[in-house]
Amino acid sequence: MPGNEAEQAYQQRHDYLVSLDDWSLTGRLAADDSKDGGSGSLSWQNSTDATHMSFRGAMGKGAWELQATNGSASLRFADGREFFASSISQLVSEHMKFDVPVEALSWWVLGLAWSNTWDERRLDEEGRVTSLRQLGWDVNFSNYKLEDQVWLPGKLVARKKDHTVKLAISDWSLQPGTPRPD
Repeated sequence: MPGNEAEQAYQQRHDYLVSLDDWSLTGRLAADDSKDGGSGSLSWQNSTDATHMSFRGAMGKGAWELQATNGSASLRFADGREFFASSISQLVSEHMKFDVPVEALSWWVLGLAWSNTWDERRLDEEGRVTSLRQLGWDVNFSNYKLEDQVWLPGKLVARKKDHTVKLAISDWSLQPGTPRPD
């Protein structure tokens, strides 16, 4: 069990990260369901008003772009197919091969639990999440990097039954003008 100091450090980091309006990351994404899988590069920009994710598999295979603004979302595949819905969750559940908890993923990439409803959460002495059980997924966080005075994960691995999603983040960007933690 983490000590009170670790919990306080987590809460301070949490409060700072949820106050951010703009962040972006680049890295590698791999997904596997024991029958099918793929990997490639991922670029993700998140702002107050919009989210944009771009995935490029090897030789363009499996490439897609996902964009969302308040109340609308679009998913475009490299073969030209395009789909629209009111939310990212709806698009992913209807058109992607992998069952990914979209609502939680934008929190997990920051090294945070989504809401306060987790089954298990482990912190290191610095208040960084090392493992999390949430929404039926087991998520492990590692390779934290100090970025703009805040710890952000460099790697996360999420598993649920036969599904595995791995994200290795090579670069983080917190937009200029964002307040720094105390």
